[in-house]
Amino acid sequence: MATRKTATATKTPAKAPARTAKAAPSRAKAAAAPAVKAPRESIEYGSAWLVEHVNTEAGTSYSASALRILLRKLTKDGVLTRDSEGRQRYNFPKGANDPQVKAIVKAVKAGVGEKAKQERLDALKEQRAASKAAKATPVRRSRAKKVVEEPEMDDDDLEVDDDI
Repeated sequence: MATRKTATATKTPAKAPARTAKAAPSRAKAAAAPAVKAPRESIEYGSAWLVEHVNTEAGTSYSASALRILLRKLTKDGVLTRDSEGRQRYNFPKGANDPQVKAIVKAVKAGVGEKAKQERLDALKEQRAASKAAKATPVRRSRAKKVVEEPEMDDDDLEVDDDI
């Protein structure tokens, strides 16, 4: 069986006017980019640099996360000073001559980093043990028992057939 083609089916749909290559991406970027943020300041001597410096100076093999644990402990102890309640990136603008960097290297050589790491592990172990103990202890919930009052039956109310 053959089908008929109508005149409208053979016509190609009208094409939309071609957009310029420059206009389309700029519109997409303008729609996608919410607001222009101020660029972050460049940090030359940050925590990544500090890991390399501390490892060469003290002869250790700290990872970046282990060093950040130490930095948080030193800040908590008051050895280091930070602004914004510790919500900013680590920056040591003077590099190796920065007094905070010297204090960090001294603390690493004294073994404060290992102590901080051990304290953190001990705290995590205690927390885990406490959570396991809480899960192991069954929680007894006192449920109010419904007291159903049954009417007392008197012997007089019972009819007994003696005929049996």
